[in-house]
Amino acid sequence: MRSVITRARRVMGVFGAAALAAGGGVALNASAASAATTTVHTKAQLQAAWQNPATSDITLAADIATCGTMSRSSTTAVTVHGNGHALRSTCAGTMLRQTGVGAVGVFRLTLRDAMPNNDNLDGGNALDAPLAAVRVDHDLVENNSAYKGGAVHAKSLVIVSSRFVHNGNAIADEQIGSAGAVVAEGDVAVQNSTFADNVAYGEAGIVAKGTVTVTGSTFIDNGGRDGAMAVAAANATITSSTFTNNISYDAFPAPGGAVGVSGTLRVSHSTFTGNQGGIGDGGALGGPTIAVVDSVFSGNGTAEGRGGAIEGNDVAVTRSTFHHNGADGAGGAIHAEHSLLAVASTFDGNLTEVGGTPNPTGGAISGAR
Repeated sequence: MRSVITRARRVMGVFGAAALAAGGGVALNASAASAATTTVHTKAQLQAAWQNPATSDITLAADIATCGTMSRSSTTAVTVHGNGHALRSTCAGTMLRQTGVGAVGVFRLTLRDAMPNNDNLDGGNALDAPLAAVRVDHDLVENNSAYKGGAVHAKSLVIVSSRFVHNGNAIADEQIGSAGAVVAEGDVAVQNSTFADNVAYGEAGIVAKGTVTVTGSTFIDNGGRDGAMAVAAANATITSSTFTNNISYDAFPAPGGAVGVSGTLRVSHSTFTGNQGGIGDGGALGGPTIAVVDSVFSGNGTAEGRGGAIEGNDVAVTRSTFHHNGADGAGGAIHAEHSLLAVASTFDGNLTEVGGTPNPTGGAISGAR
């Protein structure tokens, strides 16, 4: 509908200024390790345990307020058991930093309020482990604001039954990657988790140089300036997940208001509602090769771009529904540059327009077919 495109333009204008202001599996078996285990009650105890390269198991017995960066450089895998407690930062720095290759596991812990150092443009990560495999399991990662890298930065990452809420990002870093919630140098696997209200100068949710696999998860109200606001990766597989109101001010260089890839994107049994691609292409999805099965796209749009729901080179959709998506360009629902195959799918009320005037090029679909 025309209101979808109008909403995209309005959000682009308001949110554009606001944004500027503001894997592989991880095997961690503590019982198999012979290194030190400890229970901590205070910041000093936690810092000593974290800095000790032999420590393999840390259990929190209380909420702990941290200040500055706690650093570790170790080849030993370490597991942090939160037991429902919280680590809360009270001054600038990265709460937990691992510069070694030892894997890090964080279980039943809240990580919140990390803030950047304005003097050296560093810090603000809840957990920074660029050389290590990381597992985030039944955790809450909330209200962290990093200059670069995201609330959690890892070599590879597994996220299980966790929530990333209201994390921010101050600048875009092309080498490290820029996101409000997660940056990974390799693969990311997400299961039964929620990403909500993350905001970034770059992408707001997950940025990965490898493959992102998402199952049974929710991405809602994430927003930022550049590209896909929920997932940006080399390749991605999305299953049984929901993406709602993820908004990109500028979907360039990567299309896709919610999910964008540079390779192959596979989507099944998922729902995309109200996602916006800003002045780029693809209100919900973008990438060279896209395959969609048994999914629903409703009310997605672009303010200045093609493909209200999907923009790709080669696109195939099967048994899917496209309802009231809109684009200020070709393809109210789908634009495919090279090939388009739609099988047993429903298209209803999709619209394209240019400058407020209906565009005759592909009310529902546009491109080679």
